[in-house]
Amino acid sequence: GFREWTPEDPHLYWATVELLKDGQVVQTRHERFGMRKFEVRGKALYFNNRPFFVRGAGDNAQYPLTGLTPADRDFHRKHLSVAHRAGFNMLRHHTHSETPEYMEAADELGILVEPEIPYYLENPDDYFGYDPIRDADAMVVAFRRYTSFAVLSFGNEGMLGPAANRIVYDHLKKTDPDRLVLAQDGGTYCPPDNAAGETDYVSGPLDC
Repeated sequence: GFREWTPEDPHLYWATVELLKDGQVVQTRHERFGMRKFEVRGKALYFNNRPFFVRGAGDNAQYPLTGLTPADRDFHRKHLSVAHRAGFNMLRHHTHSETPEYMEAADELGILVEPEIPYYLENPDDYFGYDPIRDADAMVVAFRRYTSFAVLSFGNEGMLGPAANRIVYDHLKKTDPDRLVLAQDGGTYCPPDNAAGETDYVSGPLDC
């Protein structure tokens, strides 16, 4: 009776995790999760071993009534349902990430999500805490349990720089090997800007 998680059928399972001390349960946590595989084969994207076409849009944290994203799963279900009904199966976060409530709603509705770590460019200001590995690790720890977390991007229309790109990319492939990684989104997608060892795919089967 196994059911894969797909955008068309976002089936979720429940896991009960118990922490034991001297054989006694001292803490219990219930977590939902889905089972899916999202990968690149050549220049094509595959989802659960089938060719996959991304119908994506940007979701840029525009919350005029609250000024920031509400910590409210029902709010985000209503918000994301608009994209779902319009036929989108993936949403990209422009130079930001969202809340657990947002990710839970995306899990439930079958929306893949691409958050981005803080945006540095190649020459960050001295007063800014430049540490893209720290930021990537924090993103993975915060979101890896959500089935909708499909792609991690390093930024928009700019680069960390080829050396830093490769270091962060290699680090992520050791710590979170099944996650797809983009060196940047929103700018030039073709090599050398997105060279081998810095990103998992370019924007579709472009003739670069």
